[in-house]
Amino acid sequence: MELALTNKAIVMRNNNNDLTLKRNYLSKYRFLISEYEQVKRGEHPTFRFAKDFYSAHDTDPRSFLKYYNRF
Repeated sequence: MELALTNKAIVMRNNNNDLTLKRNYLSKYRFLISEYEQVKRGEHPTFRFAKDFYSAHDTDPRSFLKYYNRF
């Protein structure tokens, strides 16, 4: 196998302004907040207590409530 060298520069995408991670994070928290509010109203079909919700989603209650209270 031979490598051919050319004068073309390798162009890499600038990821500094990529908001994919932020968008995915916000989407996940919107989903979690809607489920959490169902649990608190007693309307969630699976979780009866917030403790069950936190363990099922592998979320620390303190960090979740920190963002929930900002919402």
